[in-house]
Amino acid sequence: MKDYSYVEPIDGYISKSKDSSKLDLITGTDTGERLLRKLKDKRIELMIEDESVVKSLLKIHPDLQAAGIKQVDCLKAQPLCVAFSPANKLSKVWAEKFSEGMKKLKSGKRVQEIYSKYGLGP
Repeated sequence: MKDYSYVEPIDGYISKSKDSSKLDLITGTDTGERLLRKLKDKRIELMIEDESVVKSLLKIHPDLQAAGIKQVDCLKAQPLCVAFSPANKLSKVWAEKFSEGMKKLKSGKRVQEIYSKYGLGP
């Protein structure tokens, strides 16, 4: 996806090859689903996406499940970070609320309910 950061060596490859016709750097709000559909229709050979995101998308779109899409490799899990713009006056408040909410989620059963809803593991 355009303007999206993965991890090395993927970021380095994209940076060096971004003008190549071999890359389809798409933008928008439904990029995961669109890439899966391109994969299903054999318009692309592979896509890079978080395993949890793909599992969730395949659960939401059963027609894509039947397409025979397979996970062939996975990079080692990386921590996920959430950032808030320092230019926004409310960022500090949002960051505190987000942190409080995550603590509450982790301390109760809600995290497992969310994982189960989307067919994910902790």
